[in-house]
Amino acid sequence: MEKKKNNETEQFLVTKADEADSQGIHKILLKNLIEVKNVNSLTSKEKEMLTEHGFLRKEVPESYYLELIKNPEVDIYIAKNSSNEIIGFATFHLNKADIRRFRSSVDKIDTNRPENLDLLTDSYKKFIYLDQIAVDPKLHRNGIGKLIFQTAQQNFTDPVVSFIVKTPLDNVASAKWHEKVGFAHIATVDGKYKDTKFNWWVYLFGKS
Repeated sequence: MEKKKNNETEQFLVTKADEADSQGIHKILLKNLIEVKNVNSLTSKEKEMLTEHGFLRKEVPESYYLELIKNPEVDIYIAKNSSNEIIGFATFHLNKADIRRFRSSVDKIDTNRPENLDLLTDSYKKFIYLDQIAVDPKLHRNGIGKLIFQTAQQNFTDPVVSFIVKTPLDNVASAKWHEKVGFAHIATVDGKYKDTKFNWWVYLFGKS
């Protein structure tokens, strides 16, 4: 991908991550991370900023990504700029089946199409779980996240499933990105995480 900036053309390269990339991936996580202990304590301006610009909530150490890179059941794709700096990443968990096995917070799944419920709960139907996708906030809305996903998706044959939090804090930016890339909203999930009631929208890319 090429992007023009100040009359210069900047190159973005997307590849699979290797072990040397864990630190750069973690830096992008920290730039997008938000730890909200009490949503009710946020001001209306803070909520608006978070919902419109997007956020990640899983706080993990760098070693977490190093272990994912080593895991044959996980693919991490990264984007680098012309200075060889990581500017974005996405983590894909392969060969997943039945979201209740790895999303223990799930209590209830609502969907109007039986085939989507089967995909999400049948232990024999495989899908890929898009866990995180993040880009340096300074480069948001430049198509980098889309480029990362499209590059990865070329190597996938199974459908891709993703969760978007709607309650207690609506991740509007993430939902818009998924829809723009070509995901479809297929289900709503209720549950609890750290004693807080959550509601997620489930998105699907590809046929079930």
